[in-house]
Amino acid sequence: MSQGDFAGVFPPLASLLPCYSPSLGTLVSSRKGGLVSSQFLSGVQTLRRILVNPYRNDFEPTRFSQAIKSELEYKLDFTNTATARGSAVSGVTVESKGSRKLTLTTPTVSSNVASFYVSAENSGNGVVQAEATFADGKQERAYITVIAQDPQYRT
Repeated sequence: MSQGDFAGVFPPLASLLPCYSPSLGTLVSSRKGGLVSSQFLSGVQTLRRILVNPYRNDFEPTRFSQAIKSELEYKLDFTNTATARGSAVSGVTVESKGSRKLTLTTPTVSSNVASFYVSAENSGNGVVQAEATFADGKQERAYITVIAQDPQYRT
């Protein structure tokens, strides 16, 4: 499946996912609350990119699962929010919330997209709270629920 396939069938999806490349593998996309999230699955790497919707009227955190002791990259794309505000993201902070502690790296910001890594030592549900600060001083929060699972645990 190529980017042209998405453009013909899902025009809005193709415009929401500027990072799609056929070399990344299979695209998995979902919409939850005010967020659109995508995972690009390949044999080596999973990229979790979340597009924050500035016009949402409800909220439900995007949910992802990962194995314990794995460190996966997450990207929060605040481009639409920055465009709607007429401002740019000047910084992003991430914090572990919820019942299970997550280990988070310091986010880097490039072109209104924050990138950071998440890992967990134990299985359970954790929440990442990301807060973007814009050049105009206003802030926007996004939440990601991370379900850490131990693949060796048998029920």
